[in-house]
Amino acid sequence: MVVRGYSKMKAVLVLLVVCVAAAAAGRSPNADLVMEYMELKGHQPGARYSNNIIADALADVPDLIARYNYPVEQHFVTTSDGYILQMHRIPHGRDRNNQPGDRTAVYLLHGMMQSSADWVLMGPGEGLAYTLAEEGYDVWIGNTRGNYYSRNHTTLDPDDKNSLRFWQFSWDEMGSIDLPASIDYILNLKGHSKLHYVGFSQGSTVFTVMGSIRPEYNAKIISYQGVAPAVLSENNEENPINWVANYEGILMILANRYGIGELGARSPLFTWLGLALCSEESPVHPLCLSVATMEETVARLNATMIPVFIGHGPAGVSVRQMGHYAQCIAKGFRRYDYGLIGNLATYGTRQPPFYNLKFITAPTYLHYSLNDQRVNYLDVYLLGERISSPVKYYQVADEKWSHLDFAWGSNQVEMYQKNVISAMREAEAL
Repeated sequence: MVVRGYSKMKAVLVLLVVCVAAAAAGRSPNADLVMEYMELKGHQPGARYSNNIIADALADVPDLIARYNYPVEQHFVTTSDGYILQMHRIPHGRDRNNQPGDRTAVYLLHGMMQSSADWVLMGPGEGLAYTLAEEGYDVWIGNTRGNYYSRNHTTLDPDDKNSLRFWQFSWDEMGSIDLPASIDYILNLKGHSKLHYVGFSQGSTVFTVMGSIRPEYNAKIISYQGVAPAVLSENNEENPINWVANYEGILMILANRYGIGELGARSPLFTWLGLALCSEESPVHPLCLSVATMEETVARLNATMIPVFIGHGPAGVSVRQMGHYAQCIAKGFRRYDYGLIGNLATYGTRQPPFYNLKFITAPTYLHYSLNDQRVNYLDVYLLGERISSPVKYYQVADEKWSHLDFAWGSNQVEMYQKNVISAMREAEAL
């Protein structure tokens, strides 16, 4: 199903939703919202939605993985600036390669407003984390600073409305500080020197930042798998956040003025929007799906999984993360723009410097689709041309495959995961 012609309405609804959505403590980020949805729909366990879907929507990630009889561990990394990051580990498979042992590690990092859940919520046979565990890898799943699982700090309070210090970060810090710290933690624990990296959307942005600012970490990467890599925006006129770029400065001023450091916080208004608009019987159900995914094409999303998607997302982001993307759309792939005085103090230049993509030397494999409205395939090829490492490209065969289908779509193994595994094996033989 393709929904078109709602761009202005979508822009308003998207901004409204992301500014009022919140994560509730306890089970999954939005477990209470899921229960309200089920009650509104009149669904009882065993009715329209299976017990598995209801339970998957309510469980947090460690419990979700354990529900399917996979081994799971929680690990915590404290960064040099005090953020406490939670990682989830699947050390081996369930059906194959299911004995403990020394295995090659692979680190997965999610997209914006997502969490580690997005690598497993589709379940065994679809979720990439499960697929890689069955293939014999030691799977580590990261959570970016500030999301539901990494909303913690040694001294700063994310809920302090009088100070936004906790939220003064973008994906620049994730790439320059968080990812190196996470990689070192994994390699030190295992006694290995290298691992694989798979980044979806913003997860690829984070890797690109690390490779540019901390180029010594290229030597610790067996392969970099960029899945729908959201890095360059030079050819993407259909990106849903393009409209934000013209108002980034004003929006940042307003956010600071009113003490808003986080997007993705839940509220009764978001509950009403989700429950009233997202039922399958609603006449605006297609628009609801389109707004929820910031997509126009939703053909590969399974509507039955809506409670699971609601339960685990949005997982929260900083306002500055969104603002940094808007800056890059307007000014190119640069470091965060603090304004003239801030730039001089931080970088010693009037304008923020460009990320030097030539510093990226890790073996690179880029996975893309032609129907991705967030990441234009031309920008994927530009990225490959501008980095120094050898690059291979993998196009999804399905012409309708969209951005979030890489995380939430059906038939993921056939569409792109088999290519990721093949590329990883190839890099291991180099």
